[in-house]
Amino acid sequence: MMKKYATQMDAAKQGILTQQMKLVAEKESMATEKLLGLVACGQIAIPANIRHTCLSPEGIGTGTKTKINVNLGISGDCKDYAVEMQKVDMAIKFGAESIMDLSNFGKTNTFRKELIARSPAMIGTVPMYDALGYLEKELLDITAKDFLSVVRAHAEEGVDFMTIHGGINRRTVESFRRQGRKMNIVSRGGSLLFAWMEMTGHENPFFEYYDDLLDILRQYDVTISLGDALRPGCLEDSSDAGQLSELIELGHLTKRAWAKDVQVLVEGPGHMAMNEIAANMTIEKRLCHNAPFYVLGPLVTDIAPGYDHITSAIGGAIAAANGADFLCYVTPAEHLRLPDLKDVKEGIIASKIAAHAADIAKGLPNARVLDNKMAAARHKLDWDAMFQIAIDGEKAREYFESAPPAHEHTCSMCGKMCAIRTTNTILEGKPVEFCPENKKAREDSRRPFAHMEENMLKETLETLRTTHPLIHNITNYVTVNDCANVLLACGSAPIMSDDCEEVEEITAICGGLTINIGTLNRNTIPSMFLAGKMANALSHPVVLDPVGAGASSLRTKTACQLLDQIQFTVIRGNVSEIKTLALGSGTTKGVDADLADAITEGNLDNALHFAKKFAEKTGAIIAITGAIDIVSDSKTAYVIRNGHPMMSQITGTGCMLSTMVTAYVTANPVNALKATVAAVCAMGLCGELAHNRLTERDGNTTYRTYLIDEIYHLDGETLERGANYEMR
Repeated sequence: MMKKYATQMDAAKQGILTQQMKLVAEKESMATEKLLGLVACGQIAIPANIRHTCLSPEGIGTGTKTKINVNLGISGDCKDYAVEMQKVDMAIKFGAESIMDLSNFGKTNTFRKELIARSPAMIGTVPMYDALGYLEKELLDITAKDFLSVVRAHAEEGVDFMTIHGGINRRTVESFRRQGRKMNIVSRGGSLLFAWMEMTGHENPFFEYYDDLLDILRQYDVTISLGDALRPGCLEDSSDAGQLSELIELGHLTKRAWAKDVQVLVEGPGHMAMNEIAANMTIEKRLCHNAPFYVLGPLVTDIAPGYDHITSAIGGAIAAANGADFLCYVTPAEHLRLPDLKDVKEGIIASKIAAHAADIAKGLPNARVLDNKMAAARHKLDWDAMFQIAIDGEKAREYFESAPPAHEHTCSMCGKMCAIRTTNTILEGKPVEFCPENKKAREDSRRPFAHMEENMLKETLETLRTTHPLIHNITNYVTVNDCANVLLACGSAPIMSDDCEEVEEITAICGGLTINIGTLNRNTIPSMFLAGKMANALSHPVVLDPVGAGASSLRTKTACQLLDQIQFTVIRGNVSEIKTLALGSGTTKGVDADLADAITEGNLDNALHFAKKFAEKTGAIIAITGAIDIVSDSKTAYVIRNGHPMMSQITGTGCMLSTMVTAYVTANPVNALKATVAAVCAMGLCGELAHNRLTERDGNTTYRTYLIDEIYHLDGETLERGANYEMR
């Protein structure tokens, strides 16, 4: 059936409810009849190029939620399209409704076509930016027809809206010149058009040939975003004659576009004092006939480079609460450089906060739903629910878990003095108690488990020595020989294999698997996944040693992907490595723990809570080793104080321990927690015994030999007697 309309506005004027309108009405909880009327009169725009087939349409304007736009694209100094596509993915992840490709270097259409093909967000461009690279001409040599050819090219590619600086004409330039400015013209597109007009002596081609421009936009249902070429670039220039004279021109251009059924957005000011923002929103709506208003910021102060996502969010919230419909994000890199991924995320979150706050102020339907859910989650001290509701739940969880509280259902700021906890307790009719727990109860809970289960460590070691489990190791090349010898010494048998063609077969004939990421490469990474999944399928124990997680993005990414795809029995690492896995990022400078992360008597309770929570999250036993060792499942933790500082002077004691843990757990699968405790105690005790054998002339190489010898000679009675641990 042939379509009976050219644009969304054309359809609305005819009373035709398009599929895009139905989706927008549903998203906005708005009656379709009301939406039809607002689209028909131009107060709502639905940018939806007929060639953007994967678009999830959005309404912008009266009665709709405030939308946000993310700017990205390459420049002559930064031209990595792969990074820009990562920014696209981030924008989509955090729910940005719009992405503008502002690339201004070379041939940009390849990136733009891929962007349009994969993005459900509406796509905007500024054809003026692309003209120089697309046409391969100097500015002076570009003709009016050339400019229009760039517009057509973008429209044919599927761009949903285009910023067109049509309002900077001879009249507005005269106003700008007459009054003068501190910052002159700060709009990139506006400055290029001004320069072209001055050099050629011609009128702005987008103004002079506006009807031809509208014909192109109408053909593809492209929304025109009337750019503010004379927006203020500092507080001193806001609300001046240049800005307001251009706004008057934009009002006339709005009417002309609507007459041709072309939807319109009007762009607004950049830098503006807070007390001027509300009035400017009113003026725009009046002069531009209630067309949707798209604002950059406004930035409410000029002295915060590096923090302009905050100055923009302040202005954006005020603007949107007073009538603006669409916020262009600003990043911390504004005025300083092309933003990186971190900058983009900060800008998106700041703009989302501003938009949401404004929607609450405007009283939009359902605007408070998530806030009410957050209040309910906080009332119940339900941290997981809070993280799910939060705009950036990942960061919220990272902050919470970086300083875990000693007491359940609190955070580390207030601890037991949490106001919500206190009030809830009283309202439940229970007494509030802040005194330390009964000393005897605490001592009982910390009693060595040898008293609870006599000879448990001895029996664990003896079972290992009698069963001789075969252990498959995908381990790092630095310590592979020591790991093999340690397995032999403790009573197990090693096999080392990391080739994709055989790892599944090797895993199948072994009783347990150690995955150590110490020397990752493109061959071993797939092998780890193949072997781990085979071990899971056979219900064999799998131990992960995330060596150096946090030291490089490859190690961190691989370790996190392994956690996502493989169920580990035990995760054994130093505190920095384990913290990196829990948070998804880390700052360790190598394979050793960061001193700032070290477990001490002062932070031990927090570390124990962290270990239990991470064990609960992963379903694995967590073994954090260092000067003080922790072994924990989600309910019970053991603190182990065996070992000697000399152990840090030889490479690979952690790798050796991980293979030992695999051996102990494989031989004692029914109680993997206590088997892991036995392995950690055994390694630490043998470290002490090896040090006792050193003479004045012995060094770290001799110590390594003695350590393996002590593991070989260790018997159950010695382990039971020398282990130093407590249950917490």
